[in-house]
Amino acid sequence: MQPQDLMDAPDRERLLLCLRAELPGIVAGRPVMLAYLYGSVAEGRPRRSSDIDIALVLTPGIALAAYDRMLLELRIAAEVEERCGVREADVRSVDAAPLMVQGRVVSEGILLYSRDEDFRVRYEVYTRKRFFDYQPVAEAMRQVFFERVRADLRRRGVRSDG
Repeated sequence: MQPQDLMDAPDRERLLLCLRAELPGIVAGRPVMLAYLYGSVAEGRPRRSSDIDIALVLTPGIALAAYDRMLLELRIAAEVEERCGVREADVRSVDAAPLMVQGRVVSEGILLYSRDEDFRVRYEVYTRKRFFDYQPVAEAMRQVFFERVRADLRRRGVRSDG
């Protein structure tokens, strides 16, 4: 990776300012309670070619069919791209995503939008508690998985370094 491939800090800050300024208008009238930036841009290691990952938490009790959920995500992504001048926005609703995804978004992401602060606090506390309680189990499962892969490679005579 070349230095010119990295997004510099002022570009990242301009992007965050734009997202925070534009998202309220973009999601107005849509069933979105929270929006987070996650992924490489949120983690501070973006490349100029990085997409912008945005996680949405949708309004509880409003059931959207998978197709309607996808349309909502695509429409919001298109508006983010247009209003903030980004090459590619990847918008995903995460309220029905696996706990490990929700937990990482809440723990490592950057809050961009909150329609209701009481809801945000309840959602984040509940999600973090479940995420941190489940992390040791997930790590143990990951270790077992990799040990099985290594054992299978040894059985096949494939050398694994690590």
